[in-house]
Order: sequence, then C-alpha cells, then structure tokens
Amino acid sequence: MQGRHQYQPKDTDVALAVRSLECGSYRYMNNELVYSPEVEWGTREGLAKFVKGTLVVVFKDYECQKRIEIPYRIIEAIVISTQPPALTLTLWEAPRLFQVEDQSLAQLMASLGIREQTQTPPRTRLCELPHSTQSHRTICGQSLVYRLIVSSAELAEKAKRLLDLDIFSISHYNFLAPPLQEHKSLVDGVKSFNRAIQNNADIVPFSVLYQLEALVKNGFLLPWTVERLLIRMVGMMNDKQNTAKEEAAKVSTIHQILETI
Repeated sequence: MQGRHQYQPKDTDVALAVRSLECGSYRYMNNELVYSPEVEWGTREGLAKFVKGTLVVVFKDYECQKRIEIPYRIIEAIVISTQPPALTLTLWEAPRLFQVEDQSLAQLMASLGIREQTQTPPRTRLCELPHSTQSHRTICGQSLVYRLIVSSAELAEKAKRLLDLDIFSISHYNFLAPPLQEHKSLVDGVKSFNRAIQNNADIVPFSVLYQLEALVKNGFLLPWTVERLLIRMVGMMNDKQNTAKEEAAKVSTIHQILETI
C-alpha cells in the first residue's frame, strides 16, 4: 500500500488510453472483496490524464463527448488490476461531469496538455453521464467507485509512474467477478430502501430515518445493508412491552451507533 501525501507536483504527466468507463460498488462475497459494476460507458476514443490536482477523463461514445474531472482530494484510493487491466478509484464524493463540444482525438490530446496547450472546449455541466439504457442519476451519489479499463500494454509503466508520484493510496488487486445470480442492482436497492423508509415513517423517529437516509445517499453503506438495519430497528420499536423511558433509551442508543459509522 502506497501512502498519500499532501505534496502534489505541478504536472504529474501520466496519461492513459481509456477503453471504457464504469461505476459500481464494492461488496464482500464469501469474505472476498468484489467489485460490482453498475453502469458501463463504452468509448470510441478515450483518454485519462493526471494533471495538476485533478484526474481528467475525456471520451467519445456514440452519442456525444464527455469530460469527467476528479480532484485528487476526493480520491480515497486507487486499485490497479491486470484482469482486466484497469484503475479502480474509490471516491469521497461524485466527480464533476460535463458534455463538451465534439473534437478529434488530436484536439482531445491537446486539451489535456499532451501536445501544445489549447483552450478548454465549451462544455455543459451534467448531473449524470447519459446512458442509452440505464440511469446514472439515480445512483450517482451512492456509486462512488469508478473504474477505467485501460490498455494492458501500457498499464505496468503507467502504474509505476503513479507509484513514483507518491500522491495516492495505491494497491494491486484482481477483483473476483460477482456471480450473476448474486448481482444486486443499486437502482433496485435504492428503490427498495426508499419504500422501506416510507412504510416505517410512523414507527421509527424522523431523526433516525434522516441518519439512515444520509448513510445511503452519501454512499457510506449500500442501500440493502441500511434497509436490513432499518427492519431490525422497526422490530425494536414494535416491542409492545417497551416503556416510554425504555423507548427513549433505545432511540438514544441508535443515534450513538449511527454517529460512529
């Protein structure tokens, strides 16, 4: 594991060709850490570059050109994998998303400073990355793991250069593929969690529900994990033998537990 440091060079100058981009989540299956993709964007042309203070990803799909800006300050860790060749980033918050004026690959390279400097092309801020069949907006706040599928030919060299920068927390790991029958959709998980919140709004105090929603919306815990916690709380609250004093004590204990997460 490579530790993070505050020092950041003016231009890290590490660039990679990007074949596709994904967002997803981590989960454990049989005590193994698994990366589970949620949405994938294929690219016709894609580039990623670590510039001063920000990882910039630009790519073309079959609809329009997109730009993603990920400040170093929100990158918690980077996992380098060889199967498939990829950089998987754990983020503290959602990246900045843009649609930009269509450009050639040469212009893309120039806009990232790979060749002579040019002005940043006109762009429009987005609240999600458009996808032909899936909704990114629904899970944008919960899916804070982004994966860049890159060229295997250049991965080893670029990984070494990233390690030499001594900026990020970097590890090497090949994630197991989650079994298809055990795949859980974040979109479905968020919908189920929201229904559980609505169905139990009269049982669990608002202050507790607010904290539970924050855990999901801010990406701290997966929605089905928090939903299971909510159901257990409902069972505690439905105990008819609770006195008012005991119920208040339980609510106070729940608050203390949630504040430690």
